[in-house]
Amino acid sequence: MKQEITEVSASQKYPIGMRYAKDIRAFRYANVGDLTRYSATYNLRPGIGAISDACPNVYTGAAIISGALGSKSVTIDMSTHVNSMGVATAVAADEYAGGYLTLYLPGADGNHWGCKILRNTAEDGSGHVMFSLEDALPVTLGAADIVMVEESPYWSVNLAAGGVGLSIFPVVGVVRAHNAHKMAVDGTSIPSGSYIWLQTWGPCPGMILGRAYGAVENERYMTFSGSESYPNPPSPFTCQPAGWFVPNNYNGGAPIDFDYNYSPTVFLMIAP
Repeated sequence: MKQEITEVSASQKYPIGMRYAKDIRAFRYANVGDLTRYSATYNLRPGIGAISDACPNVYTGAAIISGALGSKSVTIDMSTHVNSMGVATAVAADEYAGGYLTLYLPGADGNHWGCKILRNTAEDGSGHVMFSLEDALPVTLGAADIVMVEESPYWSVNLAAGGVGLSIFPVVGVVRAHNAHKMAVDGTSIPSGSYIWLQTWGPCPGMILGRAYGAVENERYMTFSGSESYPNPPSPFTCQPAGWFVPNNYNGGAPIDFDYNYSPTVFLMIAP
């Protein structure tokens, strides 16, 4: 294996989003985004859920440069491109590799269609970006059609903190990296732009919990809730599922409360 599941790499060893199964656990390969924009009181560390920075950008009219029936490529003027924080950015080469393209064909067609993005060129001086697609286009794109592109959910993952909560971004995996302590003033223990494995399925010991109730609610089902990416009991049930609380807290007939001072095992159920 080129990169162990606990290793942080400065260079990319596998395709973004690649799945790796080990015993009953599953992992996804991810790129770490710009952690400096998040709260200095948090850092991307073991036991913390990482949120997806994938951001849909929508284009229509003259922004659709080319896309012919049967072609496996689309070119879009992305000079208005913004990131997940609404900041204008230039599209980098293969930023959308492993992401997705969706078409809405209004009028008589009235259909949706979509496929995976294999790779993309960097934005040129005119703002143009060419996307290589997994499937051939079912129509020739016109000015009335609408194209939406979004990155892989494992591209530019970050930590939910500093007021950027889970009401907007989903947790796509849990960090199993090497260092649980802050390494810099901004709180980052994993440098921005690094490549890591995120655990997405199976027993995950050492999870940092908001709270795991056993004494009153007898709750085992866990969700990512609030503005942080810690598992909590579900309140409300609209929160993103995290999995279930593994330890049996039964103690002489009375279950025990766990909270953030403990590090029990959670069986993750994000992506098998």
